[in-house]
Amino acid sequence: MKNFTNDMNFASLSSSQDIVFIQFGRKSCTPCASIRLKIRAWLKENTGVAGFYIDVEDFPKLAAQGGVFSVPSVQVYFEGKLIIERSGYFSLEEIFANLERYRELRTKTVYS
Repeated sequence: MKNFTNDMNFASLSSSQDIVFIQFGRKSCTPCASIRLKIRAWLKENTGVAGFYIDVEDFPKLAAQGGVFSVPSVQVYFEGKLIIERSGYFSLEEIFANLERYRELRTKTVYS
């Protein structure tokens, strides 16, 4: 999972891979750190998925433009379109399972 930096463009992130996982968090947020570790582990097992971490304290305008007003928050883009958006208390396992279904459906569509 890469940290978002000033030289990155948010709009181009969402379409940088077929699946893009973006987490919004804060350094002082314990749940954010826990979620980040789980996302990193999942990303290592799932090639072809890009992951980015955006610190809302460093990029408050970007978070607000993305509709993120609380942390932890995640957004998942599939082929450049926002398909999953969660904030506060949510299940990462559910998100990961949904992404697997998207990948399966895409594979069936492409090879059918």
